[in-house]
Amino acid sequence: MKRLYLLVALVFFTLILSFSFACNESSSTGSKTTYSETITTAAKPLTVDVKYIVFGDTGNDVVNPEVSVTYTNYQGGTEQISNLVLKGNPNDIMVYKLEDVRTIKAALVAEYKKFPIDNFMYISAQNQKDYGVIWVFIVINDTLQKMSKAKGAYAIAEANYYYYSE
Repeated sequence: MKRLYLLVALVFFTLILSFSFACNESSSTGSKTTYSETITTAAKPLTVDVKYIVFGDTGNDVVNPEVSVTYTNYQGGTEQISNLVLKGNPNDIMVYKLEDVRTIKAALVAEYKKFPIDNFMYISAQNQKDYGVIWVFIVINDTLQKMSKAKGAYAIAEANYYYYSE
């Protein structure tokens, strides 16, 4: 009786192995269908338009604000402008309009039409007067991204931004 069970088990095991090999052979020799899927994504921009802007307010319309500016250029280097006198009207420079600009003066420090998106953007301005308020702005593709304000003698306003495309 014990031999009969062993014989049945051996035959059953052999049938399972034979069936398993037969399935593998037929699937490997059968025809395969390959599906190729093309995924289309929108091209990410490699560059953006960047403007560095500085505003200053001395509290009166006789004395123009004066600043020293440091900023990164489109190559990733650093540039400096010493004793920049702000004379421009902010509403001629910014993408949005200010209501009261009687004593505020402005300057477009730098404008880049093709700033690489993998470059770090930075601007700082130091007030060169004993009084007043200064602002720095980073504008990307005509949208204000970063702003900073500093008040007082030789105060420093700084802003930085890293643009990435989603």
